Amino acid sequence: MGDETVQLYVQLRGTSVAQPVRALSGFQRVAVAPGGTKKVTFALGAEAFAFWNEQTNSMSNPPESLCGLARTRAAAPKQYSKSQISKGSSRD
Repeated sequence: MGDETVQLYVQLRGTSVAQPVRALSGFQRVAVAPGGTKKVTFALGAEAFAFWNEQTNSMSNPPESLCGLARTRAAAPKQYSKSQISKGSSRD
């Protein structure tokens, strides 16, 4: 068995306020057999898809949010829209 660290990144797009390219929103270390797969679930609250807007002094939701998964041994992160994630799609 090998260990993998699965990382979840969130990117907020289309905001009038500068945002990081992506923000680490969660990670899990899991044991996976060579050639095997394992389902990993992240629970994110609404605050993961919002930002503090200093112009309005309130939390704001951007028009678009993307989630990306990366593994310690993956070549490149996979990206999913917020709607794909919230529908409970199974991803490896």
